[in-house]
Amino acid sequence: MPVNAVAAQRLAEPPLIDRQPSRPRQPDMFTNEPAEELSDLLPRQPRLPIAGFTTVNETPATTIPIGADTASYGMARQMLRMGRWPAAAAVRPEEFLNAFAFDYPRARRAQPLEPFVAMVPAPWDATRRLLHVGIRALDAPRGVRPPLNLTFVLDASASMFAAERLPIVIEGIRALIPRMNQRDRLSIITYSPGTRTLLDQMRGDRRVFIEAALAELRPGVAEPAGSGIDAAYAAAGRALDTAALNRVILVTDGDFNLGAANTQALEALVKRQRERGIRLSTITVGLDAPADTTMRALAHAGGGLHGFAADAAGFQQLVNDDIERGRAIVVQALRLEVEFNIDRVQEYRLIGFTSRRLSQADFAADRLGAGEIPAGRAITAIFELAAPVSGFRSYSTRAMMASADYATLRIRHTPPDGGSSRLIQRVVVERDWRANLTAASPETRFGVSVAGFALMLGQAASIDWPYAAIEEAAAQGIGDDPDGKRADFLTVVHAAGELQLLRPRGAPAPARP
Repeated sequence: MPVNAVAAQRLAEPPLIDRQPSRPRQPDMFTNEPAEELSDLLPRQPRLPIAGFTTVNETPATTIPIGADTASYGMARQMLRMGRWPAAAAVRPEEFLNAFAFDYPRARRAQPLEPFVAMVPAPWDATRRLLHVGIRALDAPRGVRPPLNLTFVLDASASMFAAERLPIVIEGIRALIPRMNQRDRLSIITYSPGTRTLLDQMRGDRRVFIEAALAELRPGVAEPAGSGIDAAYAAAGRALDTAALNRVILVTDGDFNLGAANTQALEALVKRQRERGIRLSTITVGLDAPADTTMRALAHAGGGLHGFAADAAGFQQLVNDDIERGRAIVVQALRLEVEFNIDRVQEYRLIGFTSRRLSQADFAADRLGAGEIPAGRAITAIFELAAPVSGFRSYSTRAMMASADYATLRIRHTPPDGGSSRLIQRVVVERDWRANLTAASPETRFGVSVAGFALMLGQAASIDWPYAAIEEAAAQGIGDDPDGKRADFLTVVHAAGELQLLRPRGAPAPARP
């Protein structure tokens, strides 16, 4: 792969410690070093606030929401492959990161979660640093899969009969049939035209009946989805089994019409059903609703995931992921918080997660539903840090490197069987710093590439990192890629670079013939 000379030079640059003329350091309270000049003891003018950043002086701590949504990346991937730019407002960096597996250090039996941190220079601005935070849950034996109680709510309106919509849903469900057995139950509800129950608690081993139901799907007019969701919960409730994985999966090609119901009332219903033991996930097909606001809200309320399926394999993978997420929950009521040291960091921004933040009170409270993580799964977040006006200080001795804390990561969780919450802490210190991105682990290199790519698509005004350089950095961090998703990401970034040459972002789309 050709090496981008500008990117290579940028990655090789040492971190910029201070753009001011050289000046002596302030005295360190842990050493006997005196100040060389009295001016070092005088207060300095604060740096002007950076747009989109939070000042540590006003808000030293922030929470990291827990989620598993991937729809934003799936939609952006599909649009770029079609030669179209995704809408900036529909690019959610956290969902780009969620789309990939990260091989962080494995958790030990002594604690169910293992934290990972690393700091590197921001490839788009050497005066800033990126803090990479990762959490990996304890691996658990797979054992025998619990019974499934799956209820699909399918939009069968006329728009769904395009080739990349209902047909891939049918093929995706058909591909799941061989995995089902007599212990499983499958229901299929459609809500256009009208509300129809094609399958009601059908045993998973009765494949002929399932195939016949799939063949019954017919196009109709668009109708409200609320009645279909009510019927789905009724069917799921009839087969409710506390030992089973009870799931309602809503599939549509847009932000659907709710009819007489409103979003708040529907979310309240979904939350009540979640407390009862029936979770809801949502899957979007087609590119008619890039914002997919209602779908995301319902998935969050239902304790499920929201994803985008471009083909039958992608649909099957989303359903499999949803099933696997419920098999072995390691912790529940999971909350993550990062508190920054104002002597080391002046401002920060959490890349993504703009619509889902916990309050400090929620972090301290032992409330179920704040978040959960299945066995072996990972959570990834990346912060961009701005230094005080004097720059990021460097340290030479091991003792000083160990004591110079930049931030503290706090992980509060509750055991899956309940009880009081527990706290895990990890201090971010100078020895977590790497002088350039190439010196970091493959997980950090790839994670930074994904986050930077999302910023370029959604917030290009705040970042300058050419797509060719992103592709190069991602290739260096591809590491083990058992599912091929990282290699596929390179093709997506390359497609963005090609599109930038043909039709730069913001240029009018060519007229359709």
